Amino acid sequence: MIRAGSELGAWQEYWARIRRWQVRWVRMCDGLPNGLTRDDAIDDVLASFLTLYHFRDALIRSGNSQATEVDAYIESVDALALCRDLAVGAKRITAAPVPPLGPSGQHYCEPVPGEQWLVETDDGPWDIFDLAVECREAWWSYLLRQ
Repeated sequence: MIRAGSELGAWQEYWARIRRWQVRWVRMCDGLPNGLTRDDAIDDVLASFLTLYHFRDALIRSGNSQATEVDAYIESVDALALCRDLAVGAKRITAAPVPPLGPSGQHYCEPVPGEQWLVETDDGPWDIFDLAVECREAWWSYLLRQ
């Protein structure tokens, strides 16, 4: 919702948008919501990474941060660097079978029965929903430092 007098590019608006995306990630993690196709869900996940990455631009435009400072922070946080790579199309999401529960009873996101959505990195696969949460948490940490 756009409030009267609000700026679409303000970092607060981007932050509110990221929080709305988080609600969608949680819903998708345990199966696609009714009416959402697999392809639409993948599009939504990729769009959320655009928003996560472009939070950078909103911080810079707001005058809160310098581009060099924000870019250095992104480079220092693996999750945000990977987020950038997804946003610019350098990485893609792949589907893999959901692993069996480990001894700790770890829960894996399963948006489609039997599928876990991953992004491949040099250090191995990263669950796309875990990545999204880590990106949001990294930006929150950045905001707390300001």
